[in-house]
Formats: sequence, structure tokens, C-alpha cells
Amino acid sequence: MEKERKIKTLTVIALVLLVLGLTVAFAALSQTLTINGSANVDAASWNVQFDPESFAMDYPGGKVEKPEVTGTSITGFKAYLRKPGDHAVIGVNLVNSGTIDARLDSIVKNERPICTSLTGDEEDAQMVCDNLKVISFLMSQEEMEEIAPNFDSEEEMFEYIIENGYSLKEGDVIKAGETQLFTYIVYYDAKASNTPDDNVSITGLDLTLNYVQN
Repeated sequence: MEKERKIKTLTVIALVLLVLGLTVAFAALSQTLTINGSANVDAASWNVQFDPESFAMDYPGGKVEKPEVTGTSITGFKAYLRKPGDHAVIGVNLVNSGTIDARLDSIVKNERPICTSLTGDEEDAQMVCDNLKVISFLMSQEEMEEIAPNFDSEEEMFEYIIENGYSLKEGDVIKAGETQLFTYIVYYDAKASNTPDDNVSITGLDLTLNYVQN
């Protein structure tokens, strides 16, 4: 059973890649094109969007409130973690079904998440926040297929991702017609030595990716 759970955890992100996006709203500006979750439908040459139909999540040892995925925004992502090693992972395809290469111009997110103990214990909340790793990144299908089978546990994979600096970077490009996997990981470091008395909620995880014409 444990082996099956680990296999599921390691493959949930890769499985997202098998679900291709449905064409959704098209948006464009006349010269320098920018899109976010509130862009207007205007033309068929610019379309960079998350595909909500491809959304998947995994949260062994924790709990998650499913976020809303619209445009290039993720809102309402909330995780509950209790012990070192607990984590929540969501994956969703970012699809550029337009005809224009898009460059990541800015990332709108909180500098740090907000940790709140369900029992009101501020020390517990701070303990989790001090040992919390929050990672978000985009990866091609080829990259994910290359690294995913190489780990015996989710903790090994997370440590590899952290050590190798996987993260969203302004200036990253998604080419016309390309699909990339967006991955969002909230991870209570397995190396932490302390455990809170009850679950700690992690909020302040909303995120918007703003793209412009490359």
C-alpha cells in the first residue's frame, strides 16, 4: 500500500501532462501583448492560459482546499500540514495555443505564506512556517519524464527540485503551440525536528503569471 501511494505521488504531476487543454478565451492587445486572469477576448492570435481540465493534486499526510484556476491565476489554494514530510502538490497545464511566443513578465504573489495554527498556538504556526518550502515552477513534458522516475520517495524528489533551483523566473518563454506543466509544492521540510500539536493552515498562496509578447 505504501509503495502504491509513493508511486501515485511521484506520478501525479506527470499524469497531468497526459491531459491536453481545451481551447478557451482568446485575448490580445494591439502591440505589446499582456494577459492575466482578467484579460478580454479580442483575437485568436494570443492565448496563454492554465487549462483547468488538466488540474490534479496530491496531499499525503495533509489536507487541501482546492483552488480556483482561471486565466493565468490560481486563487484560494490552502493547505493543512501537521508533521515533517507533509506536503500538498498541485499541477496544471499552461497552454499557449496562440501563434505568438509569450514571455513571463511578472509574477504576482505574496513574499511569504501565512501559517495559522488551528488551536491558536502561535509557536506551532511559526514552527511550520520556519520549516516550510514553497516552490512553483514550469517544466516541459520532456524534463518531467526525465526526472520523475529517478526517485524512491517524494521527499527525494522535493529535495532535488529545491537543490537544483527549480522556480518560476521572469523572462521564461512558452512558445506558440507549446504546453508546459505548472507545479506548485507546499512542503513541510522532512528534516525538521519538531511537530506541532495540531494541523497548521497555510494560506497566502494565490499566484498570477503575467505574460507579454516575446
